[in-house]
Amino acid sequence: MKILLIDDQANTFMTLEDEFDEKGYELVNCYDATEGLEKAVEFSRNGELAAIIMDIIMATGHGVNDPTGGRESGIVVANMLREKGVRCPIIFYSVVTDPEIRERASEVTGTRFVRKIEPARLIPEVMEAIGKTVYEP
Repeated sequence: MKILLIDDQANTFMTLEDEFDEKGYELVNCYDATEGLEKAVEFSRNGELAAIIMDIIMATGHGVNDPTGGRESGIVVANMLREKGVRCPIIFYSVVTDPEIRERASEVTGTRFVRKIEPARLIPEVMEAIGKTVYEP
């Protein structure tokens, strides 16, 4: 099973690969919202997607229209994924502190939020989310 990491700085999370590998998951990196959207839909259709970790603020790429200019592209992608039938847990891993943006993120079904300054919480949150049932719209 795969865990998808969607973050324009995904290469900085290489240490997570070993930790997820030890738990039986392959960590796949995507560097913009469009790439992440495409891979998430593909992996979900193939029954390979266990969870998605994504930033809220990131580059959109060519296939995601974010009217905030990337400031909320993770939320845009999460909503698009739910519309496309992707039901795995989504963990927003971000430095966002704006309460309005965090509120919009929490409105997406089956999401959690972990602040990037709390990396020790990320793996336990992902593993707990994977253990939950499939999220319905």
